[in-house]
Amino acid sequence: MIKGLTKRAQKVLSVLAREEARKYKAEKLLSEHIVLALLREPNGIAFQCLGKLGINPEDMAEAVVRDLPKNQIPFNKKGDIPASGRVKMLLETAANEASAFNTESLESVL
Repeated sequence: MIKGLTKRAQKVLSVLAREEARKYKAEKLLSEHIVLALLREPNGIAFQCLGKLGINPEDMAEAVVRDLPKNQIPFNKKGDIPASGRVKMLLETAANEASAFNTESLESVL
């Protein structure tokens, strides 16, 4: 998907987020699916930050699911789910942020 991803970030984007997209029958990978994937990783930075902010990850996941687009169309469950334009922009921004912090790893950004 994008170079410079750590194994954990690859798992979140390539496996977990796509599982979330399939679960909700999305035609494209949305940023909401990435958030849901991050919430499945209790040892990840994002999950830990939420806890420090006093945000319950389960409550956040419920809110994200509640706000997912409802007009999704059926798709081939075995095929790849393309990233939405918003996700592409999110990943480009993350890569730029990693570069600005003089790191090639997107783990700390994701």
